Amino acid sequence: MDRRAYLGGVAMAVTGLSGCGGGESEAPAAGEIDVTFETRASRSYMVRLELVDADGDVVDELESEFPPDQDDAPSFFASGLTNGPYTITVSTDADSQTLEWSPADCNRFELSVTLLPDGLLEYSGRCSAADS
Repeated sequence: MDRRAYLGGVAMAVTGLSGCGGGESEAPAAGEIDVTFETRASRSYMVRLELVDADGDVVDELESEFPPDQDDAPSFFASGLTNGPYTITVSTDADSQTLEWSPADCNRFELSVTLLPDGLLEYSGRCSAADS
């Protein structure tokens, strides 16, 4: 093998490995959470949502009184979330529901919460279509 072929091979190997193990770590992907509420309750309930990061710090929260049978209930949105997993707690004076979400597993999380007639909570969560 002549010197020119050897140096060409080394240059290709270095180019192919650039960025692999350079000591720099990628920043975690920033996540978003979008929460919608619906109420079927026959009386008003105070609803509280708390978003807590991996360090146990409350990073965002919502507290709102939901009147009975409200069609257009408040919603909640948070973005730029990188310190997961997150604990999401939604509560009323009659019920409390907690779940975990990690932006590493699901970049955009959509949560639908229904306030039932007796003040109990029902929820369902999913990754948005872009992340499935």
